[in-house]
Amino acid sequence: MSRLRFEIQGDPNSISLLVYSSATARVVQILRELDVAISGEGGASLNWYVSDLSKNGSLSMEVESRLKPPAKSRKRPRPDVSNPVAESFVTTFENIQDRGISPPYLSEYGLEKLQAMMALLHANGARGFIASAIEPQHRSVSVNENAARTLRQLLPPIKQLEGSVEGRLETISIHTRKKFIIYHAITHKAVTCTIETDEDLELAKRALGHKIVAFGLISINVKNEPLQVNVKSIRILGDGKRLPLAHELTGSDPDFTGDLSTDDYIRSIRRG
Repeated sequence: MSRLRFEIQGDPNSISLLVYSSATARVVQILRELDVAISGEGGASLNWYVSDLSKNGSLSMEVESRLKPPAKSRKRPRPDVSNPVAESFVTTFENIQDRGISPPYLSEYGLEKLQAMMALLHANGARGFIASAIEPQHRSVSVNENAARTLRQLLPPIKQLEGSVEGRLETISIHTRKKFIIYHAITHKAVTCTIETDEDLELAKRALGHKIVAFGLISINVKNEPLQVNVKSIRILGDGKRLPLAHELTGSDPDFTGDLSTDDYIRSIRRG
């Protein structure tokens, strides 16, 4: 079990119900995305319950985690990721407030939820936020307009280039468009990878849970962090197999690797 505290700084009598409900909804969304990424379960493994509410110079909410009961068909117990999720929750706010970089495990979706939370600052009495991990180890960070400025810099891509991103494919989604998320092998930052066809989607399903290299057009932000990849092919690491996507098989981009063989092209990317 882990315990977290989230505070909205400001005069409690001036903070609107809309600000309070919107901010706490973003907390739930961020916790869920961290849970999904860290557990690798394909869905949230934790439920969060309110353990305390208080009004003492700020509006404060404490929550504690409980492991979801396993499904009857499940053959092994769920991993308890309460502690790393709680630590990552605070790290998320430290990264955007103090370090000026995007946090591990959050996709563009998660960053957009953070940005929506920051937009609540200076609206109806909210002056800032405090995110704290209470158990198992106390850590706390105050968040203000500095975090809002960082997010305005991090979210828009400033350039695109052909290349590759290596990481573990953990999440597939067909909501609004077909995509999957890989978690960078070194930084654990989430990168959204878009695909076009049902055939491409089946290839992504084959790679689910594996470390892969996704090749394509990469959108990069001001910190040189990859935000998105318009995927053209996938390589599952360890089996030597490169999985071309449907539009590549049709020859829609015959000059993707130039005069290089696929293997030489991959080596050139990894050399930088």
